Amino acid sequence: MFGVLFSKEIREHLKTFRFGAALITTFALVLMSVWILGDDYIRRRDNYNRIAERAAQAESEVFVPSFLFPVVHYPPSPLSIFAQGEDRHLGNSVVIDRWEVPRGATDSLTDNVLLNAVPSFDLLAIFSMVISIFGILMSYDSINGERERGTLKLICLGKTSRAQIFLAKFAAGVCVIALPFLISFIGSLLVLQMVHGIGFTLVQWLAIFLMILVGLIYGALFFALGMLCSSLARRSSTSLILSLLLWATGVLLIPDAATNIASMLEELPDPTEITTFEQVSYRETREKISVHVISARPDGDISIMGVSGLVIPKPYLFDGNPAMYRWFADVLKFGEPLYQKRAEEVWQVSRKHEDAMIRQAELASLLSTPAPAYHLRTALTALSGTDYSVNREFIESARRFRSAFLKRMWDEGLFGKNVFKFFSRRPLAEALSEEGWARRYAEYRAREDSGEKEDTFINPRLWGELPPGLVPEFVFEGGNPDFEAASWPITALLIATILAFYLGMLAFSRYDVR
Repeated sequence: MFGVLFSKEIREHLKTFRFGAALITTFALVLMSVWILGDDYIRRRDNYNRIAERAAQAESEVFVPSFLFPVVHYPPSPLSIFAQGEDRHLGNSVVIDRWEVPRGATDSLTDNVLLNAVPSFDLLAIFSMVISIFGILMSYDSINGERERGTLKLICLGKTSRAQIFLAKFAAGVCVIALPFLISFIGSLLVLQMVHGIGFTLVQWLAIFLMILVGLIYGALFFALGMLCSSLARRSSTSLILSLLLWATGVLLIPDAATNIASMLEELPDPTEITTFEQVSYRETREKISVHVISARPDGDISIMGVSGLVIPKPYLFDGNPAMYRWFADVLKFGEPLYQKRAEEVWQVSRKHEDAMIRQAELASLLSTPAPAYHLRTALTALSGTDYSVNREFIESARRFRSAFLKRMWDEGLFGKNVFKFFSRRPLAEALSEEGWARRYAEYRAREDSGEKEDTFINPRLWGELPPGLVPEFVFEGGNPDFEAASWPITALLIATILAFYLGMLAFSRYDVR
């Protein structure tokens, strides 16, 4: 009898206008979303490749360590096509600076102005809004609608138990919801493979399979909620209002309210505190260096700085006379530790703000726990590798990379005994020779007088690349599916679905079919 009821429910659903609308709407939205976001992913991937190539080329042209500002990157995830999360809003590159601890990424890879201006409408949004509302619309009258038509009493008079009747209706409804969803998803994957030429690894295919499973569980949850409302209300109009109220609460109200409440309960420090500290500490550091500069040159004559190629505040000295070499080496040994120390102090102030934002986000997540849409978003962004934690881990990896990079420079003595190697590739004996400097300077002026614009001494082709090993390898495994992070929200959705189903069946067992 269960099979008869199941097939009957399937046939009735397939003949309704609601199913046709769900099929057409879901297919059109999913196909359009994947087509647009697949094209956007290709552009972001190409932008990433260009940025990475330019950074590698720039680094290969560096021939003195003072010119080294490595850039670390992570590529966009192809799974961001399905759930963009924070991937398109946050940058994918960090410039490693000796005088600043990384606090954020740059070079957002999305160059589509329209996509940046409007909210993302990816599969996550379609699942959250469309699949859930169709689950409600297909189930709100599943029980009381039968009673209003007079068929529920006849079904209950048979030998089939109410538990079997409820289960048959639920299973049939979930299958009917899954049909347009699966057709649309398969179509979208064909588009990605055949039109955009985007392939996936085995791990990514597993993540895609889990996304499908999450979408089905999410749709089943709202179908169960609709059946629960239908079992509690005598009239289908009442159950529709109640179902839509639950939908609006779980999809719209709780996530937005949680964010606002968290911002009130966990206030962020005044952001001007960072700017003020940066300005004051920078001014104090410069004053200390200025005092040292004057003490190093009692005559106060710093006009030689222009001849040497010294650039303030970030010095790149390639050639100079012996006096300038000695003077500038002394200034570097004094000033570089001060700037690096200031960078750590600024970071400690900034860290208080970052920790406050993390606490606020965690509080918002805690308050959003009753919302199914929150668990859907958490699961899909974790499976796509596009949640905020990925960017946070990337910045942390960039900070560790900077520490390793600076340690190597300190180990090489570039801010101490070997400071000359920091700003010059010329042998020390030659650099400290008055005759050598006079000869080089005469050659420089002769070339300049002849109209040659390129500085003989600032020429990477003259010296070649830096010896390998000064820049450590950057290690970051982000952007991949995080199955562990997705397991809890998937479990939460599954438990909520089972609970809604059980409550609905319990309500139906006591339902007056007359």
